[in-house]
Amino acid sequence: MLENLNHASALSRTLALPCLCRNLIYVSTVAEIESAISTLPVKDAWSVAGWLRDYLDAKWDKEMDEDIAAGRLDPLWEKAKADIAAGRVKPLDEILN
Repeated sequence: MLENLNHASALSRTLALPCLCRNLIYVSTVAEIESAISTLPVKDAWSVAGWLRDYLDAKWDKEMDEDIAAGRLDPLWEKAKADIAAGRVKPLDEILN
């Protein structure tokens, strides 16, 4: 638990989750987050899972956009184009059907 909730940097590193009694608890470690989530009703846990999925999807998209902008995926793109030109690929519908 945080001893000083007025400390902005500490508070920004915490996650507030509702407990069964509907009071807020402040958690900052993975173990504390897991413990807090385990006390939630299933419906609320699914809500947290959905939020986490959306959060991670957005983080992944941002990372991919940054990698593309920085050219880190260019070697993979060049290899893919070379494989296509050399006939080393199959149409996707042939693989899926």
